[in-house]
Amino acid sequence: MFSEERINVEHNSSPPLASSDLPHLSALWAQKYVQNLTDEPDALVTRKAIAEHLANGLRSASAKAWNLTESLLSQEVRRHRISSNLIDPWTISRDVHRVFEKALTAYAKRISPQRLSVLISGGLGKVRERYTADDPRLIGFVSMQFHYCGQMLLQQAPAVEQNALCSYFKVIDDHLYMPLQRAYNAAARYRYDDNRLQVVQALLPHSTTIANTVVEQVHRLYPSYRVYTD
Repeated sequence: MFSEERINVEHNSSPPLASSDLPHLSALWAQKYVQNLTDEPDALVTRKAIAEHLANGLRSASAKAWNLTESLLSQEVRRHRISSNLIDPWTISRDVHRVFEKALTAYAKRISPQRLSVLISGGLGKVRERYTADDPRLIGFVSMQFHYCGQMLLQQAPAVEQNALCSYFKVIDDHLYMPLQRAYNAAARYRYDDNRLQVVQALLPHSTTIANTVVEQVHRLYPSYRVYTD
């Protein structure tokens, strides 16, 4: 699913630019991950040591995340009549382990989050496609499993490194919650200078501002609404 050669690319390597809009849009989206990112290395702990520690705790974190996800969504699964046969905890846990290993490797090697976004876009796109093939609603279950696992790993990391790690885990969340790979594939069907692509390219850098505005409006409309996650 993921190429070892590609994940080992140095963090300062730039994605190849071509006459296609596919790499351009993925690179443009990835730029959002450099915002508010600070790198404060601690002399007593290295990124490699932290990554190894968190990798060793992946199985435990995944198991605890599964319990939380099931507790949160099991009633909704029954209410919406989602087939339990489609929810395979072993397959999901295997994907969780594989994806977070790639993110931790990138973190340890100081491959930037924006570069990681480009490198694992295709692999996470396939993960998302596989879990939405039979029932698109299943992606909510899978995404929460990934999200909770990431939150637990963050809690095990030194406070000085949590912001940096959060940027890497945010890449995973974004690619699971949003069909980014489908958007890139759709964009590839248009000419590079197509007006529709120009609009998308103009809006992408402002996606975070737009999202924050939407959240603020929802909060004003439904002030008593509460969520289970950040």
